[in-house]
Parts: sequence; C-alpha cells; structure tokens
Amino acid sequence: MKFTTSPWQWFKHLVLPWATLSILFIGFYSRVLRSTILDNTNEDYVRTAHAKGLSDNQVLRRHTLRNSMIPIISLWGLDMGQLLGGGAILTESVFNLQGVGQLAATAIANLDVITIMVIVILTAIAVVLLAAIVDVVYAMLDPRIRLG
Repeated sequence: MKFTTSPWQWFKHLVLPWATLSILFIGFYSRVLRSTILDNTNEDYVRTAHAKGLSDNQVLRRHTLRNSMIPIISLWGLDMGQLLGGGAILTESVFNLQGVGQLAATAIANLDVITIMVIVILTAIAVVLLAAIVDVVYAMLDPRIRLG
C-alpha cells in the first residue's frame, strides 16, 4: 500500500504495527520517567520553586518534568536510531511490511553479506545523527548544558 495512492488506507494498515512497536517502549519509558521525576522532586530547585509560590502544576511542567526528560530523550535517540536501521525485523515480518527490517531478515537468510553490511552502516549513521540531535535537545531542555 503506497501513501501516494491512498493515504487513509496506508494509515489504517500501519496502525497495528505502530501500536506494536510503541507498546514495547511505553512500559520502559514510563518506569524511567517516573523514577527520574521522583528523584527530581527532592531537589533544591523544586523546593525553591514551591517556596516562590508556584503551583504544583507549574513546578511539574517548568522544573521537574523538563529535567526528567533528559534520560527519556537519550533512550528515544538510541531506540529511534536502532529502529531506523532495521530494528523492527520482527514487526515487519509479522505484518508483512517492506522495510529495512524485512530486508535485513531476507539478507540474513540468504547470507547476503553486502546488504547486511549496508544495513549495519545505515544503522550506525542513524544512531550518530540522532545522537547529535539528542545533544541539541539537551541544550534546549537544560540551560546548564552548552553546545560547543
């Protein structure tokens, strides 16, 4: 199913694979975010924000959640690089999707070394590029982190 021929059909056919991939990560990301939020609630800057009279919602959004997102952004960057490089082999095989993961599974089955090497290099490039993007997002989230 091509996006250009029928965008709605394309979207309907990708809902289940997207849900499958996201369910894998939701539990882990939730646990990491919860633990970092609990760690940050005892920090001095959170107590100072409460002492200044900010509401609990403002303290959560401006201070606690913003600093707690740094580990989540790190995990997201690594996971996205891995998925772009063919990390969704099982999902693509189950849902019969033509992607890098399916290409990797076929190349491994046929012992196609050239294709496997290209996929590994593609994954490495994706991880490096997303690591650079993650560093920029760090600087936006935490003013103590500087680029350059």
